[in-house]
Amino acid sequence: TALGISFALFYSGLFVKPIERLHNGADAIAHGDFKTRLDIKTGDEIEQLSDALNEMAAQLDNSYATLEQRVEERTRELKESEERLHTITESANDAIISMKSPDIIYMWNKKAEEMFGYPADEAVGRELHKLIVPEVYREKAHKGVQEFFKTGMGAVLGKTVELNAMRKDGAELPVELSVSAMNIKGEWHAKG
Repeated sequence: TALGISFALFYSGLFVKPIERLHNGADAIAHGDFKTRLDIKTGDEIEQLSDALNEMAAQLDNSYATLEQRVEERTRELKESEERLHTITESANDAIISMKSPDIIYMWNKKAEEMFGYPADEAVGRELHKLIVPEVYREKAHKGVQEFFKTGMGAVLGKTVELNAMRKDGAELPVELSVSAMNIKGEWHAKG
């Protein structure tokens, strides 16, 4: 019996230990440690499986490194693009305002600050039509903007119209308005 137990322990060590190492290595790879490599030399299918896992981990590691590099490149390109847009917008000789549904300003350039008297931090996040549309035109303008956000269509799109707007101090001023529609992720936005 002692010989049988010794024999069983010896062979279980030959099979169980490599399988346990294989399991632990596969678990490490599954949790994102693509640098994990298994060194199992059993001369059988377990060693072949170990070699296959090592190859898979190496390929995942390479793919992950390539993906990280592409993400960094795209992030840098996006930041440069945003900086160019910001520079163009802020240096424009016209007020540029962007809004989204229901009527919320999310972009307000320096010329808009000068023209309407509201600094960007006061204008962004507020309702455009309550901020700069004189009371007498507000209801009609609000109905038009509601329709625009539903359909992307509107009476002032693609045209330049002359109308009155209102400054922070309540004074009205004549403006030329040109509005463009943008569909961003299925939602209509306006830039004027």
